[in-house]
Amino acid sequence: HRSCRVLQTTPHVIHILMLLLAMSLSRFTLAMVSLLLIPARDAFKLLDVGAPRTGTQSLHDAMEILGFHSLHTGNYTPIRIPLCKYLFGNGSLEDALALLDRFDAAMDEPVMLMYEEVM
Repeated sequence: HRSCRVLQTTPHVIHILMLLLAMSLSRFTLAMVSLLLIPARDAFKLLDVGAPRTGTQSLHDAMEILGFHSLHTGNYTPIRIPLCKYLFGNGSLEDALALLDRFDAAMDEPVMLMYEEVM
């Protein structure tokens, strides 16, 4: 199992990783960050499937610096309700995915639990 799975390599990937290193994250944190890069044909570009407290806020900040519209669900709690309803209740997948359509990237829970649906 690799900690980083890249579906499409772009210059932004290199910039993100360089920015994370420049932000002086520990080796442990870098090892824990798992990225899924979505093919360019989709509006959604990046899904961080790493667990909370593994550099998700730093990755969110890096994505914003690079000009991506990034969702960190720890900072934007209203979006968590429909996502949790889908994952743990009887909410609609279409409603949950429609919320993510507004963003280029997403990280933290509960989004990390939806990686199969987002892919």
